[in-house]
Amino acid sequence: SATLRTKGTGQSVKGPNVDPDRVIGPIPDDMSRCEPGGTFEKLDKTWPQFPDFTRTLLASGRQVVACPGPGEEGIVQASHAGVTTLAGVNLGVYAGILRRCALMVSNDTGPAHLAAAVGTRVLSALGPTQPEQWAPWGEHVHVERRWPEWPTPDAVLQRARQLLDGA
Repeated sequence: SATLRTKGTGQSVKGPNVDPDRVIGPIPDDMSRCEPGGTFEKLDKTWPQFPDFTRTLLASGRQVVACPGPGEEGIVQASHAGVTTLAGVNLGVYAGILRRCALMVSNDTGPAHLAAAVGTRVLSALGPTQPEQWAPWGEHVHVERRWPEWPTPDAVLQRARQLLDGA
């Protein structure tokens, strides 16, 4: 299995203009990317079980990468141990990383829309939102929702495995 490596001493890359060809080795086709944050109109759109999901995905041998927004680095470090963190990437680099991911797993966040726009498979775990109005658009977008509750980590993991295995 391929490994995503960062140059230097740690897995966390900081800086506003991170160059993916300089900072990371070849991004494997089986890399999954998770985006655990999200709020809008005073609604917390952060999937509460995201940490459980990322732990299970990591334990299954998948490479998981997060590109937190400004001020969100601590969320990833505190709740998503083992996830490779690429902080401070600019929007163009971010889009390039997303395009090369096997799957983007996200709550209802802007990065899910960007991933859909560059053609990446997206699995959006939705809670207090209307998918018809707020979900990303595209033929590679998949929504997991169990209204009025959040979807379970098992349901999202099963759907992610189906998408990653090409089912």
